[in-house]
Formats: sequence, structure tokens, C-alpha cells
Amino acid sequence: MEDPSKLSKELLIEKVKLLQKELEFSKENLSKLHTIFENVDELITYIDKNGIVLNVNKKVESMLGYKPIEVIGENFASIGILQLKDLPQLIKLFKQSISGADFSKTRVLEIIHKKGKIIQVEISTNALKENGEIIGFVNIIKDITKEKEAGQAVAESEELYKSLFFNNHSIMLIINPNNGSIVDANPAALKFYGWTLTHIKSMRIDQINHLSKKQVALEMNNAKLKIKNHFYFKHQLANNEIKDVEVYSGPIVVKGKELLYSIIHDITEHNKTLIELKESEIKFRLLADYTYDWEYWLDQNGNFIYISPSCERITGYSPEHFRNNPNLLYQITKKEYKEAVKKHYKDENNRNSPIFKMIFSILTKNNEERWIEHNCNPVFDDKGNYRGRRGNNRDITEKYIANQNLQNEKELLQSLFDTIPVMITMYKPSINDFSVNREFEKCIGYSNKEVQKIDLMKKCYPNPEYREKAAVFMKSLTPQWMDFEIITKSGNKIFTSWRNLLLSDKTQIGIGIDITLKKHNQKIIAESEAKLKSIFRASPIGIGVVKNRIFEFVNHRFTEICGYSAEELIHKSAEIIYPSKKEYDFVGKVKYDQINEYGTGTVETRFKHKNGRKNN
Repeated sequence: MEDPSKLSKELLIEKVKLLQKELEFSKENLSKLHTIFENVDELITYIDKNGIVLNVNKKVESMLGYKPIEVIGENFASIGILQLKDLPQLIKLFKQSISGADFSKTRVLEIIHKKGKIIQVEISTNALKENGEIIGFVNIIKDITKEKEAGQAVAESEELYKSLFFNNHSIMLIINPNNGSIVDANPAALKFYGWTLTHIKSMRIDQINHLSKKQVALEMNNAKLKIKNHFYFKHQLANNEIKDVEVYSGPIVVKGKELLYSIIHDITEHNKTLIELKESEIKFRLLADYTYDWEYWLDQNGNFIYISPSCERITGYSPEHFRNNPNLLYQITKKEYKEAVKKHYKDENNRNSPIFKMIFSILTKNNEERWIEHNCNPVFDDKGNYRGRRGNNRDITEKYIANQNLQNEKELLQSLFDTIPVMITMYKPSINDFSVNREFEKCIGYSNKEVQKIDLMKKCYPNPEYREKAAVFMKSLTPQWMDFEIITKSGNKIFTSWRNLLLSDKTQIGIGIDITLKKHNQKIIAESEAKLKSIFRASPIGIGVVKNRIFEFVNHRFTEICGYSAEELIHKSAEIIYPSKKEYDFVGKVKYDQINEYGTGTVETRFKHKNGRKNN
């Protein structure tokens, strides 16, 4: 018959091996979470309660220029990324937080790159607790330098607007399109109309314009919606004199408010001249609509009847250059567009074609590339005779580049949205109007098209109370992660962890991770630990668990052998059970040498009973 003690020992070894396998499986899952930790776009740091940096992700190198090894193990205040002016306050807050003060909030700071460059960041700090005691902090650091610079650019743009508005010799008015009130007028306008700034700002544009109040409102709406930007009106001055004016008006945003920006030209004398010069009436009608862009009129043979001075602003070449060289436009057109442009201008069918539009690029006199939006249409006189084509060339370089950059950014964001290995939901403004990525479909089962047609919240959280809890968390936009049970499309229950973000355009982002496997592993480990402890306690073999030769656990049989109670041994040095310091040191050396070499160690020794008796 086999020795029961030997059987218990073999069973214990098998259980330990099983536990080791389960721990390895858990480590593999933790490795996946570590991959996410290393690849998020924010810098994440973990600092213990002594201010020592225990861990950072690799974002520290691209954001601050430091390798993780240069930061880990250092005190956060001594690394050199914090400015001296901020250190006293931050250290004070840190010490207060260790005592329980709330340090978990978002702050904006200027920190120092390794190369000395100042970076503006937004830091979100969250305290980590164990058994109710703060053991450290997790910081999520976002680089907001570009956002701040964009804000500065807006401020500079407003300054430029003020400079252009108040120092311009053209007559300018700023008008509220909602009620027609005059918001501002530049010095040229005050001189033209004859009123003081205070008085004119108390007026409405319909008190100056001779159209009816209803007609003025209609034209303001046309300008606001960009249906029209060029108008002819009659305006009354302070001395009651009536002036013919040409107005260019369009929307402009000032301090977040949409207004109308109107440039006014006094064309009273010009109109008188036009009346006297009836032969130029057709040319006036054709050219009066758009004078800022590069305007021209070609006759039936392709020769210029008129070309506006704006061609020089756009191309660097004067109207005379184009008149003297009919092929100049083709010559400055970039190679890939030459044939299309040449075909358009030489096509005999142009005289019968409707409005034509094309976009191409040119090289200016200074060899700068500019993008041109070309619009043209055939011109006929009152008798129906073909008189050539009226053309408009508009410089859209900034708009074209901005659109290209925007398209590139959209493609990049869409690629990230579709391929990132975490669940992402977008909702704005209602949490019932979702967009989801492919990882969400993979984990939950619903595609992006499906979520547009269903009540996703109701499907994922059938219980109304639990659904309300999830909705409150999503609307709160708190930076902490929270775990939720979700019902998948197939009816299975999975465990997830979510965090919410708010974008500048008010779009809310939900970031989710499937932690079902993690939960399962935690349960298995807890059950295994409970079973292992039960085996330890009931084993007929004396078992003592030590760490750094300090008792952490002893079973009942061990206390019988030594004569000490568990309370007398736990957290005490193992030296208490040896007959001498020499024997204690000998066992420690032999056993740990074996463990280091083979993973296990066995040594025969003697224990000293509490009553002084020595046991083998």
C-alpha cells in the first residue's frame, strides 16, 4: 500500500503545475493589453506614492525625446521635463494627494522636451488604490501644442482682420444678417456716409438702402448663403444725397458669430459715364458681376476684348502680356493639364456649349504653383449673334490644398478607425445614433450599417436599469474606465471595459476592450488559490510558505511540528525554527543555490521546537 503522504505530495505538485499553466495563460492576455498600452496616442506614466516613475509607454520617446529606460526609476520631479516655476506647486499637490486630497483631475501644463523645446500638454491624473490606500498615480498626457497654436493663429487672424478693416481705404460695413443691424464701420465708411461711428452702429442697413425692408432681408440672405456676393444698390447719405453703390458681400465669422462683410464702391459717377457711353453697355453687363477674380472676354476668334488686372495678381503677368501672347495661358499651364486646356479653348463647339467648368494648375511668373477654377459660358448679343465667351479664372490654391489635406486626414482617420484592435463607437449628439468600427463588429456582432437601423443600447443592455447605468456613464464623459456586461448579437454575454472621450466638434468617442478572458482567468486563479490553500491546510505534511525567508503561510501540521501557532510564525523570520544561526544560514545557502540552478531545492535539517526540543 502506497504512503498517503507521498500521494498528497504528488497531488500537490500536479496542482501547482496546473496553476503555473493558468498563470502563463493570464500573462499572455496581459501581453495583449500591454500592446494596447504601448500603441495609444497618449503618453501614459505610472508613478508610485514616492514619486518614482515605475512605467511609461513608448510614446515618451516621440513626445519628449526620452527613451523609457531614461525615465523609469527616476523621480518625476527630477527628470527635467517640468519647468522650475511649476515644480513647487506640483510637488505640493502630489504630497497632498498621498494624504487623501483629490489629485485626479485634468491640468494643462507646459513641459520641456529633451532638446529644450516647450510642449503644451493636457494631463489627466487618476489615483490607484489598494485596500483603500493610495499606492500611486496613472497619468495620461496628451500633446495639445498644435491646438494651442491653432488658437493663436485664430487670434492673429482676428488682428489681421482688424488691420485690414480699419486701415483700408475701401468703404466697409459689418452687418448682422439676422436683423440688418450695422455692427461696425471702418473710417472710410464714416467719411462716405457722413455719420459718426456711434450713430451708424445704432442704424439698420435698410435705413440706408433704398430697397424695401423685405428686399434687403432677401439680399442679405442670398449673401449669407453665398447664392450671390455682388449687388447694386442705392444708398442714402447723412445729407440725404443718394449714391449708386456696388457691393461685394459675403459671410464672415467674428468671435464665433456669423456676420456679413460688405465692401462698398461708390459707382455714381461711373454709372453716369455708362449712360453716356451706350456702346460699352454690353461690356459693362459682362464684366460688372465679378471684378476681383481674373475676368476676361474672348471674341469669336479667341482674341481678348477685355482682361481684368486681376490676372497679374494671380499669374504675375499683366493684361498686356496676355494680349501680346495669345498662347501664354497654355504655356504657363502645367504639363499634365496642357492638352485639356488647349482643347477647351480651341474647340469650335464652345460657341454652342453651356457653362463650362474645369480645374487645372499653372506656374506663375515666380514659378509658384497655383490652382485655378475656370468657369466660362458663351455670350450672345440682343440679336442672338455669338460674341465669344466670357471667362472667370479664380485662384483656389488655398482651398484646393486644404481640401486635399482634409481628404488625406479623413482617409488616415478612417484607416485607424477600421484597423485599431479596440472597439470604438462614435455618437453625436444622441447616444442612440452610433457609428462603430470593425473591431466592434468582431466582438459584438453588429456591423456599422446594422447599428444605423437598430436600438443598439437596447440590444446590448436589455435590462432597463443596467442600460440607464451605461447611458449615464457615456454621457458623463469621465476619464475612468468602467466594466460592463454586453449581450452580443448572437445572444452571448461578454465582459467589456469602456472609456469615453469628447472631440472638439462635440463628437463623443467610446473606447472598449473585451475583458471576458481576463475575467475568466481571474476567476480560475481565485478558485485555484482557494483550492491550493485548502490542500495546504489539510495536508498531513508540514508546509510553510516563505518569501525572502519570512513566513507568509503555514498549515496546521507545520505548527504541530514546531510548537508555534500560526500567529507566532506569520510575518516572522524562518530563523525562529532553526536550532542555530549557523544551521539557518546553511539551509538558506544550499536550498537557494539549488533553486537558482534547478528551480527546486531539497535539504535535510533539524527544527527547534518551541519547547527547545530539536526535531529531525
